[in-house]
Amino acid sequence: MKKTDLTIEREKLEVIATRIFDAPRELLYKVFTDPTHKAIWWRCNSVTNIFVQMDVRTGGSWRIIQKGEDGKEFAFHGEYLEVIPPEKIVSTSEFEGMPGHVITETTTCK
Repeated sequence: MKKTDLTIEREKLEVIATRIFDAPRELLYKVFTDPTHKAIWWRCNSVTNIFVQMDVRTGGSWRIIQKGEDGKEFAFHGEYLEVIPPEKIVSTSEFEGMPGHVITETTTCK
């Protein structure tokens, strides 16, 4: 990864993270859509992804279950609202421990 910029627009309740990678966009798109890669990409050091399910298509869904070092499990899920390979993915994300707090994420590979 070459560069990361973060912009927070509180009035719009929006966070924009721009990450620049020295890689072809087809490879970046695969990292976001392949469960094997997503299990590595979508985690932090203190958890392990024990379940990753992805149906990457408009109207499809995803779910990830993580296990912490203390054995506690945390689950997240969402729906794919728009999928345009290899350029754009729009999906929702919700922590199952706090239902009703849904965010929308847009990923573009340019």
